[in-house]
Order: sequence, then structure tokens, then C-alpha cells
Amino acid sequence: MGYVGKNPRWAIALKFSAEKAETTILDIDFQIGKGRGDYPVARLKPVNIGGVIVSNVSLHNFDEINKKK
Repeated sequence: MGYVGKNPRWAIALKFSAEKAETTILDIDFQIGKGRGDYPVARLKPVNIGGVIVSNVSLHNFDEINKKK
């Protein structure tokens, strides 16, 4: 089978679609990041996704907050 560059032709990566869930943003806090600036963090009504309870998510920056409105 051989290689393409450094990658073996016989190696494949299977990708599965992500689970989705709806919840409510209860609050938006800011955490001080390592190095520079404050980063927005959404506090959520807890939701189970793939067996994990998610209650906090990073909003990355203000543009991301505006997209989620």
C-alpha cells in the first residue's frame, strides 16, 4: 500500500458526529486567562451529553457571545 509523505495509506481516521443538547444559559462570568485578558464563561443549566454533565462552557470571545444570542 505504501505511504503518502509520512502518512501510511492504510491508516484511516473514523469521525463520528457530535452529540447535541439544548439548555439554558443562566449567567455569563469572566475568568482571567493565562497570559492576557478576561475570557467569558457561560454557566448553564446542567445537561447530560454523552454521559457527562456539562454546566460550564467557554464562549471564547465577544464575537462568539453575539453569535449565540
